[in-house]
Amino acid sequence: MTIEEAWKAVLNTYGRTAHGDPVAALRAFALAVLEDAFQVDMVPSPNWGRPSEHTMAEPTTYRGWQEFYHRARYGKAPGRKAQAAILKRAAQRCIEWLYDPTPDDIGWHASPRIKAYGMDQDAINWGDLRVVEATLRTTWIEEASPDAVHLQRFLHDRLARWGWEVAVVTEW
Repeated sequence: MTIEEAWKAVLNTYGRTAHGDPVAALRAFALAVLEDAFQVDMVPSPNWGRPSEHTMAEPTTYRGWQEFYHRARYGKAPGRKAQAAILKRAAQRCIEWLYDPTPDDIGWHASPRIKAYGMDQDAINWGDLRVVEATLRTTWIEEASPDAVHLQRFLHDRLARWGWEVAVVTEW
């Protein structure tokens, strides 16, 4: 028997119960084979063939993607320490986004975005600005005045869009 003949036999035998739907006919055939092979009644799930929302949902934020990669790499959800490390990297990337390479590619200078966000009014040591610590509630930035509200607001808003609702503290 060829594959075409076998397929026609499946459709002829199980097509009536599947109302002409080839996928449903193949499903009915597979259930019949399993019932015959294992001598059990196979009751299909009503969700058969539908993607599971729990296993198929994609992350929607930067935080979600980072936790997804951690889960894929280590086989478990990130703990508090790993989440804090992910948050620290995300905050540092936000700071690095404020710099552009110099035309001669030997250094960095402040980008026009700094002026657009009003950070040129804040007292900030741009040469050594960095994230020193992060927890799931607070991110500490060193080398900026404690009242650098434009930098604090920028980092808070950017991190919130990425899925992190944290306070930003700047200190010298």
